[in-house]
Amino acid sequence: MRGPGASCWIAVRLLRYAVVAVLALGQPWLGDGARAANGSAPAREILVYANAATRNHLHRSGGDQDRVLGVWRAFFRHHGLRARDLTRAELTGRLAPAVLVLPSTVALDDQEREAIRRFLARGGGVLATWATGAWDGAGERRGWGFLEETFGVQVQGELKQDDDFWFFSPFGETPLTMEIPSGKRMWLGKVTESPLRIDAAHLAARYVDFSYRAPPDGVANGAAAWDERGGGRVAYLSLPETAWTYAQADIHLLVRNTLRWLAREPRLAKAAWPAPYRSAYLIAMDTEWRFDNALRFAAMMDGIKARTTFYCLTSEAVKFPRALRQLAARHEIGYHADVHAGFKDVAPAEQEARMDRMAAQMRTVLGDVAAVTGFRAPTEQYDRNTEILLRRKGLRHHAADPESGDARLPLFSGAEAQSGAEDALVVLPRMIADDYTFRRLGYGDAATRESLLSDFRAVAESGALGLLSLHSQNFGPGGPMTATLPALLEEVARRRDTVWLAAGGDIAQWWRERERVSGKLVAAGQGRFVLELEVQAPGTGRGVSFVLAVTGAAGGVSVAPAAPGQPGVSLRVLDAHRTALEFEPLKAGRYRYLVTP
Repeated sequence: MRGPGASCWIAVRLLRYAVVAVLALGQPWLGDGARAANGSAPAREILVYANAATRNHLHRSGGDQDRVLGVWRAFFRHHGLRARDLTRAELTGRLAPAVLVLPSTVALDDQEREAIRRFLARGGGVLATWATGAWDGAGERRGWGFLEETFGVQVQGELKQDDDFWFFSPFGETPLTMEIPSGKRMWLGKVTESPLRIDAAHLAARYVDFSYRAPPDGVANGAAAWDERGGGRVAYLSLPETAWTYAQADIHLLVRNTLRWLAREPRLAKAAWPAPYRSAYLIAMDTEWRFDNALRFAAMMDGIKARTTFYCLTSEAVKFPRALRQLAARHEIGYHADVHAGFKDVAPAEQEARMDRMAAQMRTVLGDVAAVTGFRAPTEQYDRNTEILLRRKGLRHHAADPESGDARLPLFSGAEAQSGAEDALVVLPRMIADDYTFRRLGYGDAATRESLLSDFRAVAESGALGLLSLHSQNFGPGGPMTATLPALLEEVARRRDTVWLAAGGDIAQWWRERERVSGKLVAAGQGRFVLELEVQAPGTGRGVSFVLAVTGAAGGVSVAPAAPGQPGVSLRVLDAHRTALEFEPLKAGRYRYLVTP
């Protein structure tokens, strides 16, 4: 960590701000007056503070403040938002509550810092990016005190150019990420101005590598934060504007969400998981060689009263009919093909023949295989034809590789564009290192145990889906996973009230049910809203939940049916800013609830 007395490591990067590809200079702040894509006009005025101290500091360093501001102009214009420049006199006067943007405002004098604190005390909202406040008005290094005191974030380092952790990975359903899927991978392009690694009480995202692993040095890797401090709302994005280019649509959505929360607009998001869960976790086994080792794993899962999925290599399963029937009595059975060879680039006719063969082999032991509806391709090798054939054979989901999706949530296969959510194959992407990864990295028991726990905690924190894949051949007496898994299961058991530990088929079925439900908030006057729900047939078997973020949401919000006989709703306070509205299983129909903050 480099403190205020360190060499100007950021200043070197400021020299190169001119390389960012943005609009030409001199563009007006005002948008074209069109409504935003989400249909809402900003609830409060948006003010941008491009101060002289920052302009002068960047100029001395060879940078150009207008290049930074150009990124914001492009954003406002694209979303039809109106924003205006804020003068120093306005800031240091009695500024009315609004949304104040500090775009990499790296230099702030003492009067400006105090004015921002007073603005917050009057109920304003402030968004800062990157190294805001790291220098004073005279260009002297001040360190991170302004960010810590005003935004509640602790800067603990920067991303290095030679590491792999340049993906911005948002959490699900935070005030800043209401419309963004948990774990959406946003590549930042390794821009010259390195993003800062932060810690905070309310994080909204972290920096990770493609496999969602965090930096191994134990230093915080937070990327965005939010809070209510001093009477106002604050949000901080630790990435510089130069990093917006590579995932521009996603970053724009993040910034739009952030501005809406700071403006105290009512926010509603459909939760990823059934009430009362905040995330989901599947510990599955590819049951291959040493097939009967699966019974040892099953006993561990039985010990915490959890159901899981065994993706069975059928040519091995038929050699252990008694073990297969024991597994099927308590857990979900899926296919792992007939033999351990991938399907990718195999002729469709041969793929289909193999699928018929695996079903026939499974039938010789279990008889009726109607409940065997999951699949996991050997070595995660499959293609579009595989997904098409699996659906046609009546399979409902497959556990796939880390590249199958760009977020840490299930998705519907795009192999057949005409297939709707009810018919399409549900894809469960594996975004967690498996037991073979630990072996390849040479991990001992301690390192494996810590990695398992770290990956699980990241899933629980971010509201994501975690799929841990194990293999029967690594689960023998004294085997690496046999020794290390109990610590993970203890942690999972402690979090069963918020983490849904489920089988693959159950997760896939929920994802279809969730797709049937939509909801929106409609203003009803006097600060109240109507929550309108629409549920498509045949409804849901589990209770869907929505996350509500409105002023006072955690301090006494009430939600009541607008008409008698509608399903009940329970309220769960998530934190001081959000409340979960948890519904009973819903039949097809339309429902209305009156929301009073």
